[in-house]
This record gives sequence, structure tokens and C-alpha cells, in this order.
Amino acid sequence: MKKIILLLTTVAACATLTNLAFAACPGAYLGLGAGYGIAKTPNQFAFDVSGGGTTTRDRGGVSGRVFAGVNIVNYLGLEAGYTAYAYSNYNASTVFGSSLLQYKFYTYDVVAKAYLPISRTGFEVYGIAGAARVAAIVRYPNNTVFLSGPIATPLIVGGNTHAYKTRPIYGLGLTYSFTPCLTAHVEATQVRRLGNFQNSATAIPYLNLATINLAYHYN
Repeated sequence: MKKIILLLTTVAACATLTNLAFAACPGAYLGLGAGYGIAKTPNQFAFDVSGGGTTTRDRGGVSGRVFAGVNIVNYLGLEAGYTAYAYSNYNASTVFGSSLLQYKFYTYDVVAKAYLPISRTGFEVYGIAGAARVAAIVRYPNNTVFLSGPIATPLIVGGNTHAYKTRPIYGLGLTYSFTPCLTAHVEATQVRRLGNFQNSATAIPYLNLATINLAYHYN
């Protein structure tokens, strides 16, 4: 994630040295994207298998986003989107049974986008900043194997615990115009964390996303 943002920042810095001959076309657009997303839930193993057994953790994977927006003027736009992040799964198995702890995160966001064209190339760098409404779902279907100290026990055992929080979101992207109506983007975003999982099972972790997007513009 940091490497992607560093790369896009470097491109943006280089773009300031060029003539701003082209810019985002005003008007509405629709798009979708897919890529790698990770909810930065605890890196530790979640279950205590000191008495014998196995435990695993699995974070990050394929994530997706759909969005709609409007470019108000050549260099500024507004966008709203919905993102589903890859689940974080923690499993344990012993001779007495097995347990699962699963975190799911979805966001609804509204962001402003500022464009910086790279002269006569068809490329534009853009920055994103706004707010994301995070929906967190924690599944803990059984407690045959007990959770260890670094992770708080969900309030509901045998069901789902829900939480909703509003958090800042920001990011960078690089877009290319194939035609006046069709663009492709490489984009990296991050939703800010809130709380920690040792004290709260419904803390909000950093939500990192890197996607390739396609958008259709209604010119």
C-alpha cells in the first residue's frame, strides 16, 4: 500500500512540471473496480491452542468497488462508492472441536477528487479525500476454542456482532482516457482506523485497497 502511494505521489510531482493541456471532462460517470484489499485486523493468532491443536489466520484478498460520480469542473469532481473488502478469518482446531472468528467490512463513501493532468499523454493523477461509513460484522459462531488475550471476545457468541462508524478516507490514483467516454484507473485508498481489537471486538482497522477501475463517462 505504501509503495503504491509513494509511486503515485512521485508521478504527481513530475506532473507539476508539465503543461496542463488536458483535464477531466465535466459530467457524470459510472464505474467498477477490482483488486486487492486488506482489513488490518490483528496479525496475531486469535485462539489459544496451548493445550494442543492448530490455529491459522488469513487476511486480505480480492476486493471490489462500485462507484458513481460527477466532474463539476475540469479539475474537481465528487464521487460516491460502495466497497466490499476481503474477509479476515481466524480458525482453530483441537481434539475438542473447532472455532472461527471472522471480520467483514463494507464501506459507503463520499469523496472529493482533484485532478492533475499530465500534458498531452491522456494520463491524469488525482487525489481523493472524504468520509466513509464503515459497516463492520464480526462472526463468532462458537467458542469451543477460547480466544487469546490480544483479541477481545465479541459481545454475541454464536451470532453476529455489528458496528457502524464514520471514518476519514483518502487516496491517490492515476487515470488514462482511452476515449472521451471510457477511462481506466489505478487507485489506492485507505480508511483510517478507530480503537483497538484488544479492548473492542468491533474496532475499525485500517482498510487498505488497491484496484484497477473502469469508468464510463456521460459526456
